[in-house]
Amino acid sequence: MSDNSEVSNLYIRYKKTFQEIWNLISDFEEIAIYGCGDGLLHIIDCIDVKTKNVVCIIDNSDVHNPIFNGIPVVSINSVSKYRFKKIILTGFNSRFKMRQDINNFDLAIEVIDIYNVLRERGEEYKRPYFEYAVKNKQSIFLLGNACSSFDVTSAKDLLDDDTWKGFGLNTGNILMNEYFKRPLVNMEFVESINEAGHIVALMANWLRPHECDYSFWYRILDQYSDKPITMLGLGAQSNLSVMKPKEYIRTLDPHQIRIMSMVAERGEIGVRGYFTAEVLREIGVSNVAVIGCPSYYKNGYNQPLISKKAFAYDLKAVFTTFWGGTSREELSIMKAMRAFCDSKHILQMERDFIPFWLASKTGAGHSEELIAEFCTLTSTPRNEYKLEMMDIFEIFTNIEKWEEFIKSRDFLIGNRIHATILALKCGIPSIIITPDSRTLEMAELFKIPHVRSDAISDNDLEIKKLYDFMDFRSMEEEYPKLLRRYMEFLVKRDIAFNPNRRKDVIEDQKSENTTGIICEGLK
Repeated sequence: MSDNSEVSNLYIRYKKTFQEIWNLISDFEEIAIYGCGDGLLHIIDCIDVKTKNVVCIIDNSDVHNPIFNGIPVVSINSVSKYRFKKIILTGFNSRFKMRQDINNFDLAIEVIDIYNVLRERGEEYKRPYFEYAVKNKQSIFLLGNACSSFDVTSAKDLLDDDTWKGFGLNTGNILMNEYFKRPLVNMEFVESINEAGHIVALMANWLRPHECDYSFWYRILDQYSDKPITMLGLGAQSNLSVMKPKEYIRTLDPHQIRIMSMVAERGEIGVRGYFTAEVLREIGVSNVAVIGCPSYYKNGYNQPLISKKAFAYDLKAVFTTFWGGTSREELSIMKAMRAFCDSKHILQMERDFIPFWLASKTGAGHSEELIAEFCTLTSTPRNEYKLEMMDIFEIFTNIEKWEEFIKSRDFLIGNRIHATILALKCGIPSIIITPDSRTLEMAELFKIPHVRSDAISDNDLEIKKLYDFMDFRSMEEEYPKLLRRYMEFLVKRDIAFNPNRRKDVIEDQKSENTTGIICEGLK
C-alpha cells in the first residue's frame, strides 16, 4: 500500500512554500496561476485569489470552469488578452509543456515553479495520487451490481431474467461501475474475492427498506476481516415528503444498522449526499464522507463546458423516466415528448417497454394488440396515440455506445440520475426531475439543474420553461471542490485516481520499478 503520510507531508511542504512565495509577490505584482488541478485545489484555502493581483487562472486541459473563486479560467490559447508579470505553476503534471506554452506566449514573464523551489531546498519530490509509491497493482473485488459493458446480441439478452439480475435490473449500474473504474490507475479488478487485496462496494440506494440476504454481509465482514472494505456511493431512498432522518431510520432493518456500524469501524463510508449522512449519524455512524456518486468524477479535470442551443421544437431531445410512465410527472414527460420532431426515450429499468424497442429495431409491424398494450402501459388515450411513439426507445448496455448516442443529442430531461450524469459528462445540457431523496440529494450536492417532481402540477410539464431554467455556472464552480474531496477520500483508502487520465495516457507496466503512469507531456 502507499504511504499516505508522505502524500500529506508533500501537501504541507507545498502549501508552506506557496504561502512564502505568495507573501513576497502578492502585494505588488500582477499574477497568473497556471494549473487548475490538484495543486491549486490544495492551496486555494490559504490565499485570497480574489485579490486584484490575480488576473487569471490558466488551465492546460479542456477548460471545465469559466470562473473559479471569482477569477476567470482561460486556456493558454486565449490568455493573450490578460496582462501579468509573473506566473506561478501549481500543476502536478505536464509542467514541461506548461513552460513551453509560456515561452511561446511571452519570454519576459517570470515563471515560479513551486516544485522547483522544493527541489532546490533538497526536499524529496513525489507527485501525489497517481505517481506516489504504489509498487504493485492493487487487486480490487467489486461487490454489488458491478456489471461491465456488454453488447446486446439477441432479444434474449434483454428479456432474460438472469441478464437483468446481472446488472441489478438497471442499466445505470453498468454506468456507475464503468465510470468508477475509468480514472483509476494501478488497479486490477479480479473475479474472485479471495484474490483481492481490497474490497470495494458500489452501494447505490442500499440504505432503504428492502429484503436482502444480510448473512452475505456478515460473512464478508467476518471472513475477510484482513482486507480493507470501502463503501462508495451509499444512498438512502425516501419519498420527498418524508425526508426526516429520525423517522426514516425506523423503516430500516436492524441488520442494516449493524452492518453500517461494522463497516464504519474499518474506514470512512462515502455517501451520496447530506440526507444519507444525516441518516447514518442518527444511527451513530459519523465516519462519513459526503462525496456523491463516483460516476460524477469520471472526467477528472477534463470536464467540458456545457452550452445550450436556442430552444426550438426541432432540437434532438432525450427523455428518461423512472418506471416508464406510471407516475404523474412521468405521464407529463411522455406527453411532452410528443411535441418534439425528434425525441428519444432511454430505458433503464422499464422492461415492459423492451418488446416495443425490439419491434422497432427489427422492423416489426404495430399490431392492434401491441398498440393497445402500449396505450395501457403509458396511460395514453387511444385517440391521442401516434405510431411513431413506439420508435422512440433506446436502451444501452455498452457505455461507449451510450456516450456516442448522447453526444448526437441536444439536451436531456428526465428523472434518471445516471443518465443525467452521463449526459453532463459528455457536455450535453441536462436537467433532472427528482422523484425521491436519492436523486434530490445528489442534484443538490452537485448543483445539477433540477426540479422536484412534487413541484410539477396538473400533468403539465413545461419543457421550454425547464430548458430556460438550465444554468450550469454553479455546477461548474462547485465541481473542482467536490473532485478534490472525492480524491482525498480515495487516497485515504489507498485507491489511486488520476484526474488527468484520458485515452491517450500511457501506462508503463514493463518494469517492476516503474509505478503509476506517464501523462501527456511527461515522457
